Amino acid sequence: MNRMRTDASNSFACKFIGCLLLGLVTLACAHEATWRKAADQKSVRFLIPVLHFQNLSREQNLALTRQFAHLWRQKSGYDHFISDQVIRQEMTQAGTSIPATNYTLNHRIIPLSGRTQIHLSVLDNETGQIVSIAAGSAASTRQYPVVLEQVIDQLLFE
Repeated sequence: MNRMRTDASNSFACKFIGCLLLGLVTLACAHEATWRKAADQKSVRFLIPVLHFQNLSREQNLALTRQFAHLWRQKSGYDHFISDQVIRQEMTQAGTSIPATNYTLNHRIIPLSGRTQIHLSVLDNETGQIVSIAAGSAASTRQYPVVLEQVIDQLLFE
C-alpha cells in the first residue's frame, strides 16, 4: 500500500515538474521573441526627431520636421527614413514608435542673431535616438530655417 502511495506521489511530482519546466521553456521562448522583435525594430530605421515649436500650428511643425529631415540628410550624409504617418503618430505621442523605456531631457541654448535665443529641449532615449525636439519661439517664422540649420549643427558637432 505504501509503495502504491509512493508511486502515485512520484508520478504526480514528475508531472508537476514536467509542466513547470514546459511553462518555463515557453516563457523563455516568448521573452526571447519579444526581445528579438524590439532589437529588430531598433535597427530597422532611424527616425527624424519631431519638432515642437510653441508658436506654430501642427501643420507648420510637420512642415518644419520634413525640412529638418531634408537638412539633416544633407548635412550628416546619412540616409534616414521618414514618413508622414510616423510624424503624425509621434506628434500625438512622442516616442511611441521607438521601443525604448528610459528617456533623458537635455537642455541647450542656441543663440541667434541679436538677442534672440532658442531654448532647446532634446528628449533622448536609451538607444541614443533623439525622439523629439521642443523649442521656444523665435522672433519671426522667417527665422525657423536658420534655427533648423543651427540645431542640426549643434546636434552633429556636439
